[in-house]
Amino acid sequence: DAAALREASSAEDPAVRSLRRACCETGFFLVTGHSVPEAVFDNAFSVSERFFTLTEADKRAHASSEETGWRGFGPYGSGQNCSAESRLPDRKETFYCGEPPGADQGVPEPVERFYERLRDFHAAMLLA
Repeated sequence: DAAALREASSAEDPAVRSLRRACCETGFFLVTGHSVPEAVFDNAFSVSERFFTLTEADKRAHASSEETGWRGFGPYGSGQNCSAESRLPDRKETFYCGEPPGADQGVPEPVERFYERLRDFHAAMLLA
């Protein structure tokens, strides 16, 4: 619950502990009680679907690397759960967001709209 997280005053707060447990043990969580408009979610999902249906070569053209500040595409099996006990690679593709170095130079299509919509989503979640 976003409201409970906003009210939390320490890492020992039950809401914070619950979130950490979900991240470390389950690998995901669902945020409720936020104020993010449904259209922001719809836009993020739409551009994500378009990106992840590109060919493997097209997705890898936007690969995460040291030069990109570790932002960008990560193929199936390229990451792992944040748990110290995790040894197996993740069974998913991923895209790490953020302003890459040189972002002022623009981002080539087909990912420009993808970046824009995910930045909108990220900004809305920070305010939620």
